[in-house]
Amino acid sequence: MFSDNSLGAYLYLQECARTQTDSYALERLDRALDEVASNPLRDHPAQFQARSAMANAAKVLKSRRALAPVTSLEVRQEYRDDIGADSRCAGGPSSLEAIETVVWLTGTRAITEVQRSILMALAQGHDAASLADRQGVPIARMRERIARARAAGRRAYAGEVLHAPECSNNVLPCALTVSA
Repeated sequence: MFSDNSLGAYLYLQECARTQTDSYALERLDRALDEVASNPLRDHPAQFQARSAMANAAKVLKSRRALAPVTSLEVRQEYRDDIGADSRCAGGPSSLEAIETVVWLTGTRAITEVQRSILMALAQGHDAASLADRQGVPIARMRERIARARAAGRRAYAGEVLHAPECSNNVLPCALTVSA
């Protein structure tokens, strides 16, 4: 049994959900509907209940996304083509390992954008000379940047992937190994 105000808030949130197509908005509305339904006898005004439930749902979703950020499993076609053909690592990486490395590189927050772009370029098959030409810096400077980016990448990968409980293999990805 719902109070009149709770019923009004519930019906308002349902009407909002009918017009939404965005997954975040729908998830937020779903959580808000659950909150209103879990307190059916509240007699606060319907607008207050709906606004409060939406705010609480946004807080929950924000904290959830901070703990586990959303990462696309789709890898851009240019990465698939370039990485799948490159087998400079010892034993040659499988395409799946290379794609997983690129997905990790695009989603990690543990390295800077500059380090990420260097590691992505290395994963695509570029070397120190081509990167130096692209950025207009001496090759010695680019080798320093590559070494720093790889060191940061190895630390981040070790912290995020290798020490994860579900990870069974302790193999560094191709872009993070020394070869240039």
